[in-house]
Amino acid sequence: MKDICGCNSGRADRIRSQVTFVENLALFIMALETYSQNYVDRVQAVMTAENDTRRALEIILNTSADRLLAEETPDGCLRCNSTLEMAETDPDIDKALARANETFVETIALPLKRAADRGEFSSERVDRLARFLTVTMNGMVTFAGVDASRDELGQVIEDALRFLDFESGESPG
Repeated sequence: MKDICGCNSGRADRIRSQVTFVENLALFIMALETYSQNYVDRVQAVMTAENDTRRALEIILNTSADRLLAEETPDGCLRCNSTLEMAETDPDIDKALARANETFVETIALPLKRAADRGEFSSERVDRLARFLTVTMNGMVTFAGVDASRDELGQVIEDALRFLDFESGESPG
């Protein structure tokens, strides 16, 4: 009888563990979706307030750097950290991370698409530049995580903007 109860108890523990995982998974996916939408909202607000593409990107990048170093916000970036730590652990997590990363690239591309529509960039370069900015921001997350200073993150931002100036045909100064 003890073996049977022990077996059932172990099964019940596994079931409880799976239910907890599913509940936590749903909460994680909801948090990731909310986090992604908050980023979209911030970028769209900057684009509404700032018509100049370079200045809009500068604001977006600097706001991200400030958030990474702010005491009142959690360390890092939920999307970036989760991609590094949780990719390939669960198919549902992988789908949620893929959506979050696609949303991030699409969102950082918004000011670039607007610039391409104005003739500031070739529309053929928008996806490449959006991926470049995504990698830059992912690197900033990692760099901030190892105690980079605000000045050091600012230098990364300046270099990224110089690259964009070069890509748009302006003198990178």
